[in-house]
Formats: sequence, structure tokens, C-alpha cells
Amino acid sequence: GFRGRGYQIEKKPGVVRVVTLGASSTFGYYDRDDETYPHYLEGDLNGGAAGTSFEVLNLGIPHLTSAQILELFRADALPLAPDVVTFYEGINDSSLMPDQAWQAKAEAVAVESPFRRFRRSIANLSFLRTVYSAARDRLLALTLIDSLLLSNVVTYDRADLDRHLEGKSAAFLANITAIRDECRRRGILFVVMTQQARSMTVSSVARLTYDDEIRTIREKLTTTDRIDHQEKTFLTHKVLMDDLRNWASAENVPFVDVIPLLDQDREVLLSWVHLNPRGNRQIATALSAEILRALRERR
Repeated sequence: GFRGRGYQIEKKPGVVRVVTLGASSTFGYYDRDDETYPHYLEGDLNGGAAGTSFEVLNLGIPHLTSAQILELFRADALPLAPDVVTFYEGINDSSLMPDQAWQAKAEAVAVESPFRRFRRSIANLSFLRTVYSAARDRLLALTLIDSLLLSNVVTYDRADLDRHLEGKSAAFLANITAIRDECRRRGILFVVMTQQARSMTVSSVARLTYDDEIRTIREKLTTTDRIDHQEKTFLTHKVLMDDLRNWASAENVPFVDVIPLLDQDREVLLSWVHLNPRGNRQIATALSAEILRALRERR
């Protein structure tokens, strides 16, 4: 039921099994089966360790949060007896907002714009909502249009951002820690990565680093006290990624910092987190090097 070629539950003798955990950017949204970073990772590992056979299984599923990834890890990854588990995610936790909170914010918008009426009419009709959501999740152009519609529906001030941030990082790190602890108990190597992303509110990121874009949004918030949902999500993502980086360092967890790795080539981002094959190759190369280093250190 996961992406990629079929595999046996029972691991072949002598094979080092790697399981990649994540959501759509691990799954490889917009990419073919042979263009995802887990696919490239298997080739890099087998090419970099003479005499060792690696098998990489892609357990990424679009839209998963860290809490759902933790449950998938327990239910589906552990029965596969992996030797290595990797984690690459963050944007879905950053975006997560209770439906009632979003609805309350939407109702507080004073101006009944055409955008708001259109978006609300979809939300109120279950059939249209299902069709629209399915189309939006498959078509990049409609995803971008939807972002624009949302940005015209709801804005957030500093107090809204602070409420949105409350408890998010602690919950995110608690889920990652739970995966790490179980891996440690079973002798599984656990490797975490930061996730490159963009807000989708600037026209081009060709010469704009992750932190440059963060500064631009913070300046907007300071000047106008108004940001949209994508910008709020991106600022939250920054907090989660900084805290993940600090956690990995403090806990001595093998780590790949993907954000600076892709900062000079952010045009690999096809949307807010989804990468083209070039971006996936860069992640695979760095992740392969860290896995091989950590495995050698264990010997």
C-alpha cells in the first residue's frame, strides 16, 4: 500500500533495511516513482558501501502530521524490522489549525469579499467541498489559486500567531522523541532532517534563502500586523525547524540540515515543500552520507 516497488515483510538476510518516514515531500508529490528521494537514497547507499546491500522503503503519505507519522511508525514501520529510520516533515504540523478556530477567524472577517463568498459556498456544500479538495490536491495551479483565495479570506495578527504557536513545537518534538526512543530500544539508527519550504507568497525564491523569506514575512507582520495563512504556517515552520535542529544537537541524533543544503537552489521547490527530482537527489546524497557515517560509527 506504500509507494514504490513491492516488498516482502520479512527482510532478506544480510540486507540493511531503511524506512523513510514523512508526508507528501517524502512520498514524492509531483514526482515519478523513480524521482523521489527514497528511490535515489537506495542507489546512493548501495553505491557507497561496498559489500552491503541496502533496501529503502518509502512510507511517506501525503498530509500526515508528526502524530500520525508516529502511529504509522508503530503500526507499519516496526513490523518491517528496519535497521534505519529517517524523518523528514514539519509543514503539516505548522499548518495544523482546529477547524473551529479557522471558522471563528473566518467569521470575524468584516468585508464580505467575492473571494470569501466563493470559498464559503464550497465549504458549505459537502459534494463541492470533496470535489474541490480532490482537484486542489492534484493540480498545482488550483493549489496556488486556493492559496490566494484563502489569503483574501482570513488574515492573522501577532496575537493570532502567538496562539497558533502555543504548544506546537513541544508536541512536534514529543512525537519525534517517541520515535527516537523506540528506535533506541530496538537498536535502530534514527536520522532526522530539517525540511526546506517556502510560503508561496513571493513570486520567486531564486535568490531568496529560507531565512531571507522569513525576514520578509516578519517585517510585514511588524509593519502591518497582518499575515495570511501561508505566511503564518511558514513562520511556525521556522520555529519547529530551529527547535528540531537544537533537539538533534542536544540529543546527539544523526542529522541532515536540508534547509541550508537547498538554500542556494530553492527553485527545486515545486510548491511549499514538494521538490523536483534535482532537489530529491540532493537530499538523497546528503542523507546517504549521514547514514553511512552513523553506521560506521556504530561498528
